[in-house]
Amino acid sequence: MRPTTSRIAEFEQEIEETRRMGGDLMRKHHVGHSLGFAKREDAERAGQRLAADGVFDVSLMDESFDGSWHVYAGQEQVLSARHLEQTRSAMERLAAEFGGTYEDWEVAVHMDDWPECGCAWPES
Repeated sequence: MRPTTSRIAEFEQEIEETRRMGGDLMRKHHVGHSLGFAKREDAERAGQRLAADGVFDVSLMDESFDGSWHVYAGQEQVLSARHLEQTRSAMERLAAEFGGTYEDWEVAVHMDDWPECGCAWPES
């Protein structure tokens, strides 16, 4: 699947916001992706598939307030709009394969002058 120009542009804007927030674009950042599923079994199978290649740290979360199951897959990476597009497309296909949806992604921006958590997230 070819990357869509509009999504590449969207990712580029979000990466620029990360830079404005103080993110060093030459350093790796923690990038996380969320997928949602109606059934625990589907979430577990999708999470197992993601974890199998060893690229992502994967966790399963029960969001009891809405009855959904969520898979969070994170990795350390240098931010690249094309890589984010490729990853998102792959995550969308995986979620659909198990009856779920791709929800969103986030990037942690490490900020030395924020004593509590030391990170922030740009709007996506």
